[in-house]
Amino acid sequence: MAISIELLEETDFDKFASIVQSAFVDGIGSVFLRGGAAANPTTHANLVKIQKNYFLNDSSARYVKAVDSTTGDIIAVAKWNFYLREQTNEELERSLHIPKPGEDGYIAFEAPILQHLMGWRREYMGTKPFIYLSLLATDPKYHRRGAGGKLLEWGTKQADELNIEAYVESTPEAKLLYERWGFVVVKEVTFDMNQFERSDLTDTVDINRILIRKPSGKP
Repeated sequence: MAISIELLEETDFDKFASIVQSAFVDGIGSVFLRGGAAANPTTHANLVKIQKNYFLNDSSARYVKAVDSTTGDIIAVAKWNFYLREQTNEELERSLHIPKPGEDGYIAFEAPILQHLMGWRREYMGTKPFIYLSLLATDPKYHRRGAGGKLLEWGTKQADELNIEAYVESTPEAKLLYERWGFVVVKEVTFDMNQFERSDLTDTVDINRILIRKPSGKP
């Protein structure tokens, strides 16, 4: 199967959300993205709205898709954020702000996930330039066909050309794929999945890994 990598278009976000919710059926990814049994027309529409807002208003965001060249079907998607200059401390705090109780956007069960995702990103990357792979998902029908690797190739090539590090938070299943593309585990965080009260989740704990990739050829 021939796979092409293209920029996602605004009209693609319905398919984007379907792939994401079908790919993340367990672990904190399912909780945060409302995947698996939590996927329904309402959660789907909310995911489309949130991601389309980033697409239109976040200048750091780059959305890409893997397309089956024969059928034209989108089979995998990724969202990368390019932070290409040193941020000020004020910019960093705005980008990593976690809504508090009473603020718009606050959702109680998301708080421990966001504290992990944003807290370790602050510690490891701080204000320096880097590329952040914030989301990678493949349609389950196309697993192990190379689409995820093609999307990683797209991002890591740009990181090498820019001579900056790349950063990702990984599910247990994706860890080996990231390591094949030069990412190295620097932190592991264990989540007690019982706190989220999702009876459909198969594991009682989820181990989320933080990985960093240096530009190719750099020590």
